[in-house]
Amino acid sequence: GLVFYPIEESNTRLMALMGNSLDVIECNNEDTFTTALEPLGTYKMKTTTSNSCVYFFYNLTSSKGRPVNDVNLRKAIAACFDYAELIYASYGNLGKAHSSPLANDEIYKSTIADAEYYGANDLELAKKYLEQSNYDGTELKILGNSYLSIVVQAMREVGINANYNTPDNATMVAYANDPEQDW
Repeated sequence: GLVFYPIEESNTRLMALMGNSLDVIECNNEDTFTTALEPLGTYKMKTTTSNSCVYFFYNLTSSKGRPVNDVNLRKAIAACFDYAELIYASYGNLGKAHSSPLANDEIYKSTIADAEYYGANDLELAKKYLEQSNYDGTELKILGNSYLSIVVQAMREVGINANYNTPDNATMVAYANDPEQDW
């Protein structure tokens, strides 16, 4: 069988592995692995795509003239994200936050890292993009997990009329597949 031990401190994990009291550890810091374990030659590291991302899906159905069709409004929303706080609220552990909140680091490095607004946690920047948008104060309805209240609070602080609901997963999927839902 497999026994899982949550060990918060990375040095303790490394020492337990090196002392043969553990067979496998999660090492989400590649530099730590390379520096501490790889030179010993007896350890292998397998990396997998992270599933610890936080993301928004925007409903861009053009026939309904949705406010989020405005790219500057989306940039304002993106600037409201505090990824460290969201990851902590989601998992209770900042160790889950990898180098980027996206599953694919290459996409992050090639397109998003240079975007000043992406996950900026900068309400003044969010206000700047909001002023450049055509946003008219229409309520934005957001479905998602309860930790999205962090983003919604920031959106409200910059002047975006946002409200969120936390349905069960089946309801969320049903809403997502229903073109008549205004979410």
